[in-house]
Amino acid sequence: MNDGKEPPRRRHTSGVSTEDEEEVAENLTTIEAKNVFEISDGEFSWHLNKEDEVALKDINVKIPVGKLTMIVGQVGAGKTSLISAMLGEMTTVNGHVEVIK
Repeated sequence: MNDGKEPPRRRHTSGVSTEDEEEVAENLTTIEAKNVFEISDGEFSWHLNKEDEVALKDINVKIPVGKLTMIVGQVGAGKTSLISAMLGEMTTVNGHVEVIK
Protein backbone atom coordinates (compact mmCIF):
# COMPACT_ATOMS: atom_id res chain seq x y z
CA MET A 1 0.00 0.00 0.00
CA ASN A 2 1.04 3.57 -0.50
CA ASP A 3 1.83 5.33 2.78
CA GLY A 4 1.83 8.76 1.11
CA LYS A 5 5.64 9.00 0.92
CA GLU A 6 6.06 7.38 -2.51
CA PRO A 7 4.19 8.43 -5.63
CA PRO A 8 1.59 5.86 -6.71
CA ARG A 9 2.73 3.31 -9.30
CA ARG A 10 1.42 3.80 -12.80
CA ARG A 11 -0.66 0.83 -13.92
CA HIS A 12 -1.51 -0.62 -17.29
CA THR A 13 -5.04 -1.78 -17.94
CA SER A 14 -3.70 -5.28 -17.17
CA GLY A 15 -3.02 -4.17 -13.59
CA VAL A 16 0.77 -4.62 -13.88
CA SER A 17 2.71 -1.53 -12.92
CA THR A 18 5.17 -0.10 -15.45
CA GLU A 19 7.93 -0.28 -12.82
CA ASP A 20 7.29 -4.01 -12.35
CA GLU A 21 7.33 -4.49 -16.10
CA GLU A 22 10.69 -2.72 -16.44
CA GLU A 23 12.17 -4.79 -13.60
CA VAL A 24 11.04 -8.05 -15.20
CA ALA A 25 12.39 -6.96 -18.61
CA GLU A 26 15.83 -6.35 -17.10
CA ASN A 27 15.94 -9.91 -15.74
CA LEU A 28 14.77 -11.73 -18.89
CA THR A 29 17.18 -13.76 -20.96
CA THR A 30 16.57 -14.01 -24.69
CA ILE A 31 16.54 -17.61 -25.90
CA GLU A 32 17.18 -18.15 -29.59
CA ALA A 33 16.00 -21.28 -31.35
CA LYS A 34 18.74 -23.66 -32.45
CA ASN A 35 19.35 -23.74 -36.16
CA VAL A 36 19.96 -26.89 -38.19
CA PHE A 37 21.34 -24.89 -41.10
CA GLU A 38 22.82 -21.43 -41.49
CA ILE A 39 24.39 -19.35 -44.26
CA SER A 40 25.96 -16.02 -43.30
CA ASP A 41 26.94 -13.43 -45.94
CA GLY A 42 27.13 -16.17 -48.57
CA GLU A 43 28.17 -15.75 -52.18
CA PHE A 44 27.98 -18.75 -54.51
CA SER A 45 29.05 -19.56 -58.07
CA TRP A 46 28.29 -22.43 -60.43
CA HIS A 47 31.90 -22.38 -61.63
CA LEU A 48 34.94 -23.83 -59.87
CA ASN A 49 36.98 -20.72 -60.73
CA LYS A 50 36.05 -18.26 -57.98
CA GLU A 51 36.71 -15.23 -60.20
CA ASP A 52 33.84 -16.26 -62.51
CA GLU A 53 30.35 -14.82 -62.22
CA VAL A 54 28.73 -15.08 -58.79
CA ALA A 55 25.18 -16.47 -59.10
CA LEU A 56 24.01 -15.75 -55.53
CA LYS A 57 25.11 -12.73 -53.49
CA ASP A 58 24.43 -11.53 -49.93
CA ILE A 59 22.67 -14.72 -48.84
CA ASN A 60 21.68 -15.01 -45.16
CA VAL A 61 19.55 -18.00 -44.17
CA LYS A 62 18.75 -19.58 -40.81
CA ILE A 63 16.60 -22.70 -40.65
CA PRO A 64 15.47 -23.47 -37.07
CA VAL A 65 15.05 -26.97 -35.64
CA GLY A 66 11.55 -28.37 -36.00
CA LYS A 67 10.15 -25.59 -38.19
CA LEU A 68 8.68 -25.95 -41.64
CA THR A 69 10.72 -23.81 -44.01
CA MET A 70 9.62 -22.99 -47.55
CA ILE A 71 11.61 -21.39 -50.34
CA VAL A 72 9.26 -19.56 -52.69
CA GLY A 73 9.65 -17.01 -55.45
CA GLN A 74 9.17 -16.19 -59.09
CA VAL A 75 10.57 -18.27 -61.94
CA GLY A 76 14.28 -17.53 -62.26
CA ALA A 77 14.56 -15.98 -58.80
CA GLY A 78 17.25 -18.44 -57.63
CA LYS A 79 15.30 -21.01 -55.59
CA THR A 80 17.06 -23.99 -57.18
CA SER A 81 20.42 -22.26 -56.92
CA LEU A 82 19.82 -21.62 -53.22
CA ILE A 83 18.96 -25.28 -52.61
CA SER A 84 22.05 -26.31 -54.58
CA ALA A 85 24.21 -23.96 -52.52
CA MET A 86 22.73 -25.42 -49.33
CA LEU A 87 23.55 -28.95 -50.55
CA GLY A 88 27.13 -27.98 -51.40
CA GLU A 89 26.66 -28.31 -55.15
CA MET A 90 27.83 -24.73 -55.81
CA THR A 91 31.22 -23.18 -55.11
CA THR A 92 31.21 -21.00 -51.99
CA VAL A 93 32.99 -17.78 -52.98
CA ASN A 94 32.49 -15.94 -49.69
CA GLY A 95 30.61 -16.39 -46.45
CA HIS A 96 30.02 -19.13 -43.97
CA VAL A 97 27.86 -22.24 -44.44
CA GLU A 98 27.11 -24.38 -41.42
CA VAL A 99 25.10 -27.58 -41.10
CA ILE A 100 24.43 -28.43 -37.46
CA LYS A 101 23.92 -32.13 -36.75
